[in-house]
Amino acid sequence: MKLFFSGLLVGMANVVPGLSGGTMLVVSGLFERVLNALKQPFKHLPLLVPLALGVIVGLVGFSFVIDALFSVAYIPTIFFFMGVVIGGALLFYQKELPDQKDFVIAPVLLGLMLVLSLDFLPTSDSPSLVLLLLAGFLAGATMILPGLSGALIFLILGQYELILSYITSIFDFDPIVLLTLVGLALSVIAGIFSMAFGLTKLLATKRKLMINIILGLILGSVYQMTPTPPLDLWWFSAILTLPAGMWVGSLFYK
Repeated sequence: MKLFFSGLLVGMANVVPGLSGGTMLVVSGLFERVLNALKQPFKHLPLLVPLALGVIVGLVGFSFVIDALFSVAYIPTIFFFMGVVIGGALLFYQKELPDQKDFVIAPVLLGLMLVLSLDFLPTSDSPSLVLLLLAGFLAGATMILPGLSGALIFLILGQYELILSYITSIFDFDPIVLLTLVGLALSVIAGIFSMAFGLTKLLATKRKLMINIILGLILGSVYQMTPTPPLDLWWFSAILTLPAGMWVGSLFYK
């Protein structure tokens, strides 16, 4: 059951620009297990199937919910997810780098700058199947990398609203929409597997370096998610939703 609910978190995260599915795997304590399982997926179906089902349900179901939440309570929702990331990341840090000597500021800053550099990528609003599939591949690769958001890649490449509209109209059973979503799903899966193989090798050979970079990526994702002022009454909701998210994040990691 935890695998399914962890998948729900990952799927929900991939709908929220700035929130990373890979970060949710870290928060759930499943990051390396999933990376290793993706190397030999047919041998790890008991892990991957319930997780994938949760991702699909979270992705499709939360696409409807996110429209409603963002329209009426954007800031409380974002602060809740920021809390989830922070709560899980704190426990991740304590587990992976218990010795303070293993904390190295340079790779942490590198991870942070990688996320912040997304702000300088050019945007595009032109609809194109090639661009959509390219965005899917890049988003899939970033979905499994903590700190980098697949939804943010779609947003930067101008495909986010189009994809969200396709997902929310999935039950209209339009053949063009369904075929486009199948192609998009395949490109996302290709990106996920490509990144999983690379990350597995790096964690095996440069583990402490990669853990520090991942911490930087997660810090960058928290910054990317922070709502832009002006301050209003909704900002006071952070007093409740941020700690609530931290509690949920710590529960999932434990």
